[in-house]
Amino acid sequence: MVQQQHPGNAGTGAALIEACGEMVVINLPHRSDRRAEFDAQLRRIDLSFEDPRVHLFAAVRPDDPGGFPSIGARGCFMSHLGILQQARDSGAETVLICEDDLDFAADLPARISAL
Repeated sequence: MVQQQHPGNAGTGAALIEACGEMVVINLPHRSDRRAEFDAQLRRIDLSFEDPRVHLFAAVRPDDPGGFPSIGARGCFMSHLGILQQARDSGAETVLICEDDLDFAADLPARISAL
């Protein structure tokens, strides 16, 4: 697949990662549709899942809510917690956690310097 270039977005992804840390994307493994949609979002800012600073995290899908309002809420909490634990264990000072339904704002390239 040829990566589509987006004039005016060059360096946006790199600046985002520099400001916020390596990017970890939460995605249920069976949701390849959402993974593909997020990859399109990444490409808009000149990143991709091939970039070594962008990582997929297999979302947690528990069997029961375990005191949370829903299975999804518990899974979301457990996924975020797992990423934070990995970041702590690796010595990372920052990490950018994204869920696979995130859409980057169209004006992100103009706003990135504020980060």
